[in-house]
Amino acid sequence: MIKEITSLQKLEEVCEDWMSSSSEKHLSSISPPSIGRFNKESVRSFLSLMLKDTISKGEILPYIKIWSYEELGSSVGGCCFVAEKDPLTGLKIFQEFMWQTKGSLAESLKEKKIMLKLLKNAEIYAKNSGLDVLVLGRDPSFHKINKDNELHIENYYTRNNFSVCQLTYAKKLK
Repeated sequence: MIKEITSLQKLEEVCEDWMSSSSEKHLSSISPPSIGRFNKESVRSFLSLMLKDTISKGEILPYIKIWSYEELGSSVGGCCFVAEKDPLTGLKIFQEFMWQTKGSLAESLKEKKIMLKLLKNAEIYAKNSGLDVLVLGRDPSFHKINKDNELHIENYYTRNNFSVCQLTYAKKLK
């Protein structure tokens, strides 16, 4: 069952479910090497500050939405999105911040279905809230890009030691 996280206490509970089981090896495996290793405390702090701000101000841009997929009183997965105004277009975007299962990638069919249910939930929320665009980012090193899962980009940036660390997908909602 999908539940929205609307209190700091509930956020702490789901963070424990999501992050306490996140092994250091898992964090390293999902962190883009060109940017650096994800930091659990930094993520927790950001979520907590954004949720506190959202609770006090309501849904005034920017704000955060956090959903948990729960089974037997525990969160088995979740997602977080930030609603904000895009400074280049003026459009209201709903940008994915993070997805989480219990300390691993969603590998089983059940976990993948949970993630798809969470995505559909976020999209429905965004449409119903009058947001203009849903934005998702995927790390090409562990999200399948094509049948062969090969991404070969050669251009000015890659020749000058930049690396591709995220592909961005956008869907207009209006």
